[in-house]
Amino acid sequence: MDVFIKQLNIAKELDLPVNVHSRSAAKVVIATMREQGVTRALLHNFAGKPSVALAGVKAGFLFSFPPAVCRNHQ
Repeated sequence: MDVFIKQLNIAKELDLPVNVHSRSAAKVVIATMREQGVTRALLHNFAGKPSVALAGVKAGFLFSFPPAVCRNHQ
């Protein structure tokens, strides 16, 4: 997690958005980005629970979804 936090800090220093592919770790990733003050992020290929996505949406993060999500009734 230390390396991830360092990457978040670099993105903030350079005023860059963060693009994350967090397979099975979105809840922790979203919480960490919020704690670190990240305001611009894309969670790429997100296939997690809607409640987890909602936490990211509330933080202002964007999401892209794989095609399989369209077939899921969640």
